[in-house]
Amino acid sequence: MTTNLPFIIKNSFRREFDIADEARRFQSASPFPHIVIDNFLPKDHATFLSQGFPRSDHKVWLDWRDRSEAQHKKLGPGDSSRFDTLDPSFRLALSEFNNSGFLTYLEDLTGVEKLIPDPYFKGGGMHQIINEGF
Repeated sequence: MTTNLPFIIKNSFRREFDIADEARRFQSASPFPHIVIDNFLPKDHATFLSQGFPRSDHKVWLDWRDRSEAQHKKLGPGDSSRFDTLDPSFRLALSEFNNSGFLTYLEDLTGVEKLIPDPYFKGGGMHQIINEGF
């Protein structure tokens, strides 16, 4: 994977859309508040994340067999302690979604105030479900 792409996203997620309109759409969505935002990231960013996402045999993933049956074939890193196995550019991308600019965007979108980052990605970050998982 190349390290010349494409992060830092800075405020690219604050696109030309009106955050007040997005917040209204989020709050009024049914059956619960949610939103779908087409083209949320620039195409080169999305392509970078897709191509750099760890394969199911990557050493970043915990062994799903050692976890709860409720997480059958769900891959997750558990926390950031295994992130040193990821490409540095991909790690930078993950941190971008944990920075104050992105959290401010989420606060404006959802109306939830004082969101705090989780630099350890405890139970958060990236996950994938492999075939026959749930």
